[in-house]
Amino acid sequence: MYNHVESYANVSFRVHRGLVFETFASEVAILTMPDGATTQDLLNHKLVMKYIAKNAESWYTYTREKRGREVDNGDIRLVVGFDKVTSPLSAATSKNGSA
Repeated sequence: MYNHVESYANVSFRVHRGLVFETFASEVAILTMPDGATTQDLLNHKLVMKYIAKNAESWYTYTREKRGREVDNGDIRLVVGFDKVTSPLSAATSKNGSA
């Protein structure tokens, strides 16, 4: 089971499947993956780097000129992997109890 906890609140609460999270900060956000996750990542990074070097300038030109968007160097991202879950669970709260 993979659990990611961003700790920000002075609260204690129970989430799915008996998990309990406690913290003393002012806000909290939690993402759990109680049934695990499937991860896939591109393995041939050299091939991707060559592809980016060959095409990046045209991606920025298209984005600016054809789509009319303002983008700076580094704004366009190429996704080379993902995590897939069947039952994600997230929760958020703040010290005053509002989410």
